[in-house]
Amino acid sequence: MASSTLLASSVVMALIAVTIGFAVVTGRPWKRYSLHALGTRARDRGGEATAWVAGFVLLALVAIGGTIAVLGGAGPGTLVVGAAAGLTLAAFAIGGTYAAGRSRGHPHSHAVGEALAVLGGLVVLAIAANLLTQFGA
Repeated sequence: MASSTLLASSVVMALIAVTIGFAVVTGRPWKRYSLHALGTRARDRGGEATAWVAGFVLLALVAIGGTIAVLGGAGPGTLVVGAAAGLTLAAFAIGGTYAAGRSRGHPHSHAVGEALAVLGGLVVLAIAANLLTQFGA
């Protein structure tokens, strides 16, 4: 059975993450983008958005397949495949956030900050998952 201290730590960490996310979203009046402007910009790229979506779906399927293979105990190499797929998916999310920030006209420093926020969120999720799988439910 899990220690109540560790479970409480997980709950506090989740509450802190939600509070920070809420403060970031509502704390500053962000610029509003019109859907028309976004649609014309995506059309000008000539289907680049479709390639990104297809690549993300493919990486997600590989990550899910690797995870299922690891949980099923298919062999010793499946852990390596699952870890590589997870790292690739994380790199895709971080790099995609940076690229999206730059394509929206954000300066380099803002785009790096946004990518680091995604990295921080992934680290918090990894810590919470580790706490829950080792000590929790």
